[in-house]
Amino acid sequence: MISSFDYSSSMTMTPTSTLLQGTRAQQRAALLQVLRTQAANELQRRAWRGDAPWFTRDDGKPYVPHRGQEAFHASTARFRGLFGGRGSGKTGAGAQEALRRIRMGQPGAVINPDFENFKLSTWPEMRRWLPWEHVVQRDHYRAMPEWEPSQAFTIHFDNGAVAYCKGLKDPDSARGPNINWLWYDEGSRDKNGMGWRVAVGGVRIGPNPQAWATFTPRGMGNWTNKLFVENDIPEDVAQALAEAGYEGEMYAHFFASIHDNRPNLDPLFYASMLATYTGKLRLQELEGQIVQFTEGLVYETFGPENITLEAEYDPETRLVEVAYDDGFTNPRAFLFIQRKDRTIDVFDELYHPRHQPATCVGEAKALVANHRRRAGDTREPLDQIEIAVGDPSAATLAAAWRQGDVVARGAKCGVVEGINVVRGLFRTAEGEIYLRVHPRCKRFISEMTEGYQYPEGKAGRDPDEQPVKADDHGPDAFRYWAWLRARRG
Repeated sequence: MISSFDYSSSMTMTPTSTLLQGTRAQQRAALLQVLRTQAANELQRRAWRGDAPWFTRDDGKPYVPHRGQEAFHASTARFRGLFGGRGSGKTGAGAQEALRRIRMGQPGAVINPDFENFKLSTWPEMRRWLPWEHVVQRDHYRAMPEWEPSQAFTIHFDNGAVAYCKGLKDPDSARGPNINWLWYDEGSRDKNGMGWRVAVGGVRIGPNPQAWATFTPRGMGNWTNKLFVENDIPEDVAQALAEAGYEGEMYAHFFASIHDNRPNLDPLFYASMLATYTGKLRLQELEGQIVQFTEGLVYETFGPENITLEAEYDPETRLVEVAYDDGFTNPRAFLFIQRKDRTIDVFDELYHPRHQPATCVGEAKALVANHRRRAGDTREPLDQIEIAVGDPSAATLAAAWRQGDVVARGAKCGVVEGINVVRGLFRTAEGEIYLRVHPRCKRFISEMTEGYQYPEGKAGRDPDEQPVKADDHGPDAFRYWAWLRARRG
């Protein structure tokens, strides 16, 4: 039997012919194969050291850091936060930082506060930059880039580096082995930062341990702003650092916008994002800025996580419901809704002033038919709407729905009671999202995030306070629908 040995040193000190001396003929071929395999492995390990500063994507596109990414990469702070809008390249920057540490042979972790989001966001970006020729083992799975995770997993590399990859069930599950680096992607999805605080406790070994978080801003009060920007570090921590002689930055923050990354984006995607977001949401979602949203909003907990392209029309679900608020001089508002398992998706809207009820019903049915055609759904009737729910006083509009072969129901509910029902649909106490709104619903989103408010100075402190009767068309429509179709308990 041929024992194993460290060929990486032997290949530079002992000629192969010398190693083969004295071996039997039948052993020689086997030993030669061992030497060739170990030589190939050594060449692979050496290739890490000879690579360019950055890693290349699987489609051959090189990583060229833009201004915001460059500052983030250059930082020597122990903890770094990259605030980035959608399409800003923040996830790519986080992946590059991880790969730099992996190339050094250092163990680390890639964590997302939500495993489902890890599968949808973090992993698809990470795997596109991974040098798969250096991956030697990934748990019990084959090392293939098209593999989709179903649970936490570990990636092993040929230089000894290990990457632990996971989403968190709860903050305590962020505990793990001692590591040299940590990438916490979509950090603002962590409601209070507890997952981050638990995870960074393991970043303690090897040269210059560092942890970094990448995320979209979530307002002045979010933990990411408090920690990375305001440096809200407890006094005893600051004192301990001073006693340890630490003079460097502990927390540093950087910003990246969609405009910084425009050369790397599809032009139509860039244009669609500009068309989707306005006002403060544009500053936050595209510019990557930390903004303070309007005080006194009725639905202050409705946020960017409720706005997603995932709320698109689904031909498999097919059944469509409409929430409506009547009007003439003020616009008549229709919201188009599908329910998928536990989620409620608002996939489109219609706001029309000075239209006759029958005209609006016809436009609503045409909109549904167009969505079905685009989704490849050819089943008749294309314009079918399951039910329309709205203002109980809108008798003429309800009659128009029925004349259009749509079941119509009026929902009698108090404003305050209905608002409380709607608030319960945004997310659960565990952070699970119930209500999702497609970005194309710009008018509805604007009302929910900027327009629909309590009287100045009230801010809903009185539980019986009535909102201002303005910018409430979509919110009222959804309130009627939720009271009849989604009330719990």
